[in-house]
Formats: sequence, C-alpha cells, structure tokens
Amino acid sequence: MGHYFYITPEEYAIAEKNGISSMLLDWRLRTAGWPKERALSEPPRKMNVRKHWIALAESNGIKRQTFNRRLEYGWDPERAATEPVADKYTRQKLCLYAKSFQGKYSDEIIATAASNGISRENFYARVRRGWTEEEAATTPLISYADNGRRSIQKMNDRYGDINKSVFQKRG
Repeated sequence: MGHYFYITPEEYAIAEKNGISSMLLDWRLRTAGWPKERALSEPPRKMNVRKHWIALAESNGIKRQTFNRRLEYGWDPERAATEPVADKYTRQKLCLYAKSFQGKYSDEIIATAASNGISRENFYARVRRGWTEEEAATTPLISYADNGRRSIQKMNDRYGDINKSVFQKRG
C-alpha cells in the first residue's frame, strides 16, 4: 500500500495534462483514498462559479446568504442577484397564509372579533377548524383553568369519576 502514496514526477505530469492540479492529485490519493488510475484520469468536476453573481447581488444590496438561499429555492442566478429584498410588510402580503384570507372576511366581522377580545389570527384559526364566521367572532376565549376543568369533566364522563380512583389512598 505504501507505493500508492508515492507520486512520481511523471504521474504529476500526466495529471497536469488531464487538467488535475498537484494539490487535487495529492488529496485524491492521500486523503480520499482513490485508486491511482482513477485519480490520474478522472477530470475534476466543474465548479459552479458564482463570484460574478455574488458581486452583482451585493451591489444590489442583497446579502450573500439571501442570494444562496434563493438559489436553493430554485431561483435562477440572475433573478436571485437582481430582485430586491422585500420589506417585512411586503413579505406579509405575499405570504400564502395571509393571501388566502386577505379580503375574504369583512372588516365588520373582524372588528366584531376584536371587540370580543379575539385576535385576527385566532379568528382565522377558528374558521379553518370549521367554525362559522359568527361563532368564530363571538364565542369568548376560554381560560386555561376552564380548559383544564373541561378536560377533567370529559374524562369523568368517559371513564367514570377519575378523582376518586386516582387520588384515593391505597390500603
């Protein structure tokens, strides 16, 4: 095995002729453990050079991380480098969740919900769960304590009086 780690000057010349740098050849043989024939003959992969696009993105005020994330999402490099970053409010308008409810419910029903202490998000969640608009806007919120009492009552109805069976002293 020791002979695999020695690289002759002729082998360096063969690699150079095949477009493989000496550093890459050393790495392939000594670190990656490639067979000599493969390390000498397989051309290096073409790396996607993005320096031009990254410079363009930064000149347009787009951070490198944002540019790379856009590429991960499938954007083409030109669009990722040139389309300006949306501010918070524009992103909210473009958000699919917000878009699906935008203009769907009247301002009056949203105001009714707000007057009953129900947030817009809670109203939307209730409607998504199948509540009618009127129920979602007028049914008061339940406190954590009431919710706990209701859970115990449901368990009592289903399994009998759990307080007696769980908390009674064992003799």
